[in-house]
Amino acid sequence: MCGGKMLKLLQLEVLKLRRTLVWPAVLGLPLVPAAVNLGWFTATGFRGRDWAEPLGNAQVTWFLLLEPLVLGLLAAQLTGLEGYSGGWRLIFAAPRPRHEGLLPLGLLLLGLSLLMMVIMGGMTALSSALLPLSGTPNWTQFACDLGRGWLASLGLLGLSMWAALRFSNFLVPLGLGAAEILLAFAGLSQPLLSPWWPWSLPILAAQPPDGGSALRLLLISVGLGVAFALLTVREAERREV
Repeated sequence: MCGGKMLKLLQLEVLKLRRTLVWPAVLGLPLVPAAVNLGWFTATGFRGRDWAEPLGNAQVTWFLLLEPLVLGLLAAQLTGLEGYSGGWRLIFAAPRPRHEGLLPLGLLLLGLSLLMMVIMGGMTALSSALLPLSGTPNWTQFACDLGRGWLASLGLLGLSMWAALRFSNFLVPLGLGAAEILLAFAGLSQPLLSPWWPWSLPILAAQPPDGGSALRLLLISVGLGVAFALLTVREAERREV
């Protein structure tokens, strides 16, 4: 598929998002970590606290508690726009490979996840600047942590997309996201499971327990993302028109 055609398909998908829950979620939920930081540090006393604390807390709030829920919501909304109107029948009946109908949605979900992370990081930095914190912020390290966390979210993104298409029910991917708190903490509590658990990979990559594990975690997440992408394509290929 040529770049111009893909760009037009992406523009069409963006137009479909008008008057949906997608934009309030994308633009509003990334503000939560910054708001939590302001409330927490104001309530508990922030004088003398180091810059690393609010930056690290924001990563935990986003990657561990919020991102899986948001990705489930977005995947359900993006695939549901076609599912509720019978649009998948028209897309899959078109004389072209079926995966081409899924590719714009996957790229859009990937782009929205990146946009949310950028908003979260920017608002965290801005809100932290309002607090009289000690020390000097390491913005390069903060940006690298966020980048690793986002890349490690590919497995979770692929899982959300597959679940949304496989079950054609808004509640299934949303339910997976809602259950992520228990699933993430269950994964983190099991050292053998956590490196393979999509829900715990983002925070482990953003804040790796040891310096040498980040690359391995990223490779696992990319592998999981590819595996779920193949499952999603297989689901599209086997579905009857």
